[in-house]
Amino acid sequence: MTLNQMKTLVTVVESGSITAAAKRLFVTQAAVSTALAALKSEVGVELFVREGRGVRLTEAGATLYEYAKKILGLIEEATSVTRGSGGLTKRILRIAAVTTAGEVLLPRWLDSYLVIDAEIEIKLEVSNRSRVFDLLESHNVDLAVCGTPPPNRLLEVKAVRGHKLFLVIGRSRLSSLGETADVGQMIEILSRTPWLVREEGSGTRSNSDELIARLNIEPQLFTLSSNVAIKEACLLGVGVALLSIDSVSEELSDGRLSILEVPTTPIKKIWNVVVRRDEPLNRVAAAFLDHIVEAAYVERT
Repeated sequence: MTLNQMKTLVTVVESGSITAAAKRLFVTQAAVSTALAALKSEVGVELFVREGRGVRLTEAGATLYEYAKKILGLIEEATSVTRGSGGLTKRILRIAAVTTAGEVLLPRWLDSYLVIDAEIEIKLEVSNRSRVFDLLESHNVDLAVCGTPPPNRLLEVKAVRGHKLFLVIGRSRLSSLGETADVGQMIEILSRTPWLVREEGSGTRSNSDELIARLNIEPQLFTLSSNVAIKEACLLGVGVALLSIDSVSEELSDGRLSILEVPTTPIKKIWNVVVRRDEPLNRVAAAFLDHIVEAAYVERT
């Protein structure tokens, strides 16, 4: 079993098809098929079954996929840590973050860190919470900024930052609502107003779903995969959205967005800086964690 075969397996799974994997790996479809066939021959069981135009993992394939992700992540981690220990200038800071943190907080934190360590190489992946935890556990990143990790995972919170979620609305749609007499009328209006939400698996989506359930309404949902896209749609008056104050403070200050006061809002949440519990943090990630604590971006737990 070679590293190339494992990389091919992981890429096919994450891209959804042999064709897409070939494009991502810059090889032919025949090369991808050959690598998968070699893996199948070595382990002696089916790894994939065809499903429409794509492929689907078998139970055995899913098992091998999890090991392959971890092995590839450990190899990248070993390379990064060894370079740092050997004093090479090419050191890699590997981070994953949920969408709001990755789009709003990390650029600011990384910019200030680069002032004191301009030679660092940064690898940042922004995704939903499920993917972020998966990347951390499989050693593909060393540190994550996200919501609270599930209790059954071998993850540890090293630092926290509080924030609040508000239901916001764009200036144009707000002006069309007119004056609302009471909370009941506001909730009735919200039941007829589109809600801009993230995809399933996102922490922000879970919070939106919970708020909608508490308000006992069934509004039309518009699903977008980016908080930036949600904010822009909200600014255009497409609908309302539940967003972190970290992502909309500027738009609230200049009046382009307004807060709708509804029961149980604002929702208090916490950004967590999370690491693996079963091993010490490497020097590169530890230095970055120390920086964001010293800069008061987060508080150490």
